[in-house]
Amino acid sequence: MFSSPIPSCRRGELAETEAELTALAGRPNAGLLDLRFVFWDEELKQVVTPMEKNLRLMAVLYPAAIALSALIAAGLAALLLAQSAREAAILRALGARKRAVRAAFVFERIAVTLAGLALGLAALALLRGRAGASLSGDSLLCAGAYLAGTLLGAALAAIPAANRPPLSLLQVRE
Repeated sequence: MFSSPIPSCRRGELAETEAELTALAGRPNAGLLDLRFVFWDEELKQVVTPMEKNLRLMAVLYPAAIALSALIAAGLAALLLAQSAREAAILRALGARKRAVRAAFVFERIAVTLAGLALGLAALALLRGRAGASLSGDSLLCAGAYLAGTLLGAALAAIPAANRPPLSLLQVRE
């Protein structure tokens, strides 16, 4: 009876695994009949090689996608805050300090972003069928990068919006 464990085949070890299995099959007491090992490695290599290339590409693109997501969050927060120049002018005309206007706009963007991230993580947990999936390191890393981008964009856009005179914020430009 054959009792030796079959070696596991990991990426890049196809030739070594074939040699080990051939040696196991060639032992004198390997079985009642003479064993012959046929390893169809060419078909396996044709399937595995493109998959390995895709995995390497995804490993490179994943951090770039997270960084791009943070940049998009910063840009979106800045654009949405630029659209609310009228509200900044009204707050300033009513006597609100520049710091209070900046804080209000930044906290408004952060509150909306946190609500969206909570809904997104809940949807991810529903799609994967378990709550731990949405609290994994990758999901929280992406959510944190998006939140940081939103905070940066909102903070950078709130400074010029609050510093401008209220009358210049109310002017319509064509």
